[in-house]
Amino acid sequence: MKRLLFLIFLLTMHSFMCAVMTTYEVTAVVITTNSIERFPAYMVTDQEPYVNGGLIFTFPTGLFTSPPTISATIETPLHASTITYTAEICTETINFAEIMVYENNSGVLSEAGTGTVTVHFTATGT
Repeated sequence: MKRLLFLIFLLTMHSFMCAVMTTYEVTAVVITTNSIERFPAYMVTDQEPYVNGGLIFTFPTGLFTSPPTISATIETPLHASTITYTAEICTETINFAEIMVYENNSGVLSEAGTGTVTVHFTATGT
């Protein structure tokens, strides 16, 4: 019975973790000619379906002391070979990042529609 409860707990935790931004503490290593320094850094990840008007990813309060390095990738469903998508990081602060996604359909550039793509987001910093 204890094993079953533990398994249910693990499955429940996994589903909660997928529904919110995940935060990791990592060690940043800076190597110079005369020293090696290690200090705590943080990485947050999230994924959201795109919403027309842009996505805002808000970081946990006080996590970053300077704007983090942002990475965004786009997951697309099957689509015509004449369509390409591009993600743009419009705003980047220590508190949030805003991402816009644009669709290029045979040379006609427009903002991607709501739900057309999923944005995978990672921010890393101190």
